[in-house]
Amino acid sequence: MFCVGSVLLLGGYAFTGVAQEAISTFPYVENFDDAEDYGTLPAGWTTVATGAMKFSVGMTYDFGYFDSNREDVAFSPMFEMTAGTEYTMTVWVKSPGTTTNRYPTVKITAGQGQTKEVQTTVLAERAEVFADWTELTYTFTPEANGQYSFGLWYVAAWSSAGNLFYDSFSVTAAATPQMPEVITTFPYVENFDDAEDYGTLPAGWTTVATGAMKFSVGMTYDFGPGETAQTGTQFLGIF
Repeated sequence: MFCVGSVLLLGGYAFTGVAQEAISTFPYVENFDDAEDYGTLPAGWTTVATGAMKFSVGMTYDFGYFDSNREDVAFSPMFEMTAGTEYTMTVWVKSPGTTTNRYPTVKITAGQGQTKEVQTTVLAERAEVFADWTELTYTFTPEANGQYSFGLWYVAAWSSAGNLFYDSFSVTAAATPQMPEVITTFPYVENFDDAEDYGTLPAGWTTVATGAMKFSVGMTYDFGPGETAQTGTQFLGIF
């Protein structure tokens, strides 16, 4: 079953998800601890039925339902993501298994929707016992701009493999470099004569390395005798 109060647990009754707008700000954090979420998935999360077993939200105990070849999943909210940006998903998991050495496989996926068919990127498949709460962290870099969701799965050959719990789910985005402010008014004039620009390029200018050569700004004598500025005393030199 899939239970929420302070954890998620995979399993048994039908549940209909509630759609919400895609999240476009990061970090996103869901600890499943809000009182209004107890007994339901948080807003924006959806579940899907595969076979006879469906995701459910309920108390964290065994409801006594049995089936084979389980593949249950709960999908995160949709996130607005940018192509080429690295997103880090973190979730805590616990799957103590049973006394018969049966335990579910933890599978984490990503895709452009909240259905099994589009969750084509597998971030992890961990067929092991997590006797204590364990933090799992994986990165996902989309190839195209769009909306993406993460899938948290329970996969097992036997429904008696034990319970699977998820908690403290979060998504962060890698920092993007700050671009210089674009000048949008004309005419634009730069004489390189402002005192604060001595030894540096004017605001908004960037430098580039070509081998050992770099852009520089300096007084006329830095470039040898006979070199003078067109106006003032400073100029841009490439040397």
